[in-house]
Amino acid sequence: MPRHLRFFFEAGVTDTPLWPDDTDSPYGYPCELERLPISQATRTELTRLCEHYQSPGGRPEPADMNGALA
Repeated sequence: MPRHLRFFFEAGVTDTPLWPDDTDSPYGYPCELERLPISQATRTELTRLCEHYQSPGGRPEPADMNGALA
């Protein structure tokens, strides 16, 4: 059975941007990067991206997004 992962950032989730379609995934929900068959360099980069997203300035505030849509 093929497995699919979704890539997105979630506020408060600092260690992975990967989410399985199935909440009973063998990789965890959200995915625990250590369980995935990926390189250490890929794990490190995914963690870095999440940390950046969680940092001040790493993601737009809702007020900023309203201005972008106007």
